Amino acid sequence: MTNLALAAIPKGLAEWIRLGVVTVLVAVSSFTLGQCDGQKTERHAWERKIEQDKAAQAIRERQADFELQKERAGATDEARARQKEIDDATRNLPDQGLTARQRARACAELRRQAQAAGWDQPAC
Repeated sequence: MTNLALAAIPKGLAEWIRLGVVTVLVAVSSFTLGQCDGQKTERHAWERKIEQDKAAQAIRERQADFELQKERAGATDEARARQKEIDDATRNLPDQGLTARQRARACAELRRQAQAAGWDQPAC
């Protein structure tokens, strides 16, 4: 409204009209800004959720890697123990060949040890 149009309206009423127009403008701008802020907040919440999921997945992967390393270390230790047992069993054998009786006795002992340990039976 121009000042001419407002001149015809009583002074108190013109102030109320200006106040009403300003109030409507403030309300409309606040509403639109609030809508944008709500969308941003929702987007940030989704982004935080995705980041949390990625962090949790990384933790699970690290734990799985750690468990795999433990299993591999255990298997290596078990293989070393088996090899040590074989080395210990064969350390006292003479350099010359075994007789049939010694071979049969050693084979029986290896089979007994394998059965007790739950290993595959040796083919001797």
